[in-house]
Formats: sequence, structure tokens, C-alpha cells
Amino acid sequence: MKNTLLFLFTIFMVFECSFTYAQGFKPPSEGKAVVYFVRPKGYNDKYEYQFFNNDKFIGEMIGGNYLRYECDPGKQLFWTVGENHKYMEADLAAGKTYIVKAFITIGGFKMRVFWGPVKISEKERFEESRNMIMTMAPFVPSDEDLGKMNKKLAKMIKNNLERYHSKKDSDISIEILSPDMAIPEDAMK
Repeated sequence: MKNTLLFLFTIFMVFECSFTYAQGFKPPSEGKAVVYFVRPKGYNDKYEYQFFNNDKFIGEMIGGNYLRYECDPGKQLFWTVGENHKYMEADLAAGKTYIVKAFITIGGFKMRVFWGPVKISEKERFEESRNMIMTMAPFVPSDEDLGKMNKKLAKMIKNNLERYHSKKDSDISIEILSPDMAIPEDAMK
């Protein structure tokens, strides 16, 4: 009898903890916008992917994770670097939520990074991203770790922003995240 009760208690705690720590969509604070950077499990999961907003390192993660990032609305520049450089110009609306799906592939010398906004009309991409957000807790870097990484990466950040500004008018690929790409509230349930 004790073993049965212990087993049932253990099962209950496992399910309770999984629901307690599942994040789900969390609305932005008053006057802010939220971007979920989602990196589904798959090929090359073990390689970290670093994310930047303007001149700040905002986090890194391996496959099968996501990062919830809250920021000011309006014009933002998100970017990442691997063997290639990827930039995303965003125009975010206050009180709105957006999703960006990220993945990597093998490059010549390093991993190549790819990403793009997830639109509600892209049902398969949206559902994959939504399921991760609804069933997993986000990766949350500590303020201390963010401070250390921003200090460590300061020169690289400066160089990559210079690269972006010098090539902006040429033929580089820049993704766009526009206000109309916000996820409707009813789709976040």
C-alpha cells in the first residue's frame, strides 16, 4: 500500500511540476512588446545560438528551447551571427506578442544561422512554436550572465553593428518583423 501511495504521489508531482513550470504565453508589461525566439528540437541541437537586440546580447540557447524577450515597442534591430550574419528589422506594437523561429545548419567552417517571423497563417510553423511555448518553460538568462556576456562580446557587437550599417543599403538579406505579424490573443490560448 505504501509503495502504491508513493508511486501515485510521485506521478502527481511529476505532472504538477510540469504544469507549474510550463510557461504559456505571457502578455507584455504595460507599454512593452514581447518577442518569443523559438528554436525547435532538431538537427544540430547542441550548438548554441546567440541573440542580440540593437547593441545588447539578450541570450543564447541550444535546440529545443525558447527565449521570451520583452522590449520597448517601435523600431528594433535583432541579429545573430554564425558563419553568416542574420539581421531582422522589427517595428513592434505596444502590448503585442511576436514569434521568431530560429534554426542552424552546417556551414563550411561554423554553423549557419537562419530565422524568420512566424505568421499565424503558417499553420504548421505556428503550431510547432505555440506548442513549445505552451508546454515548456522558457530559457531565462540571469542579469549577471547577460552583463558578463555583454562585456565579453562588446567588440564583436560593435563590429557587427558597423557591418549592418555599412551594408544596409547594399544587397544583404534582412528579415522584416512588422506590426501586422503580431499573434492574435485568441491564438495564444
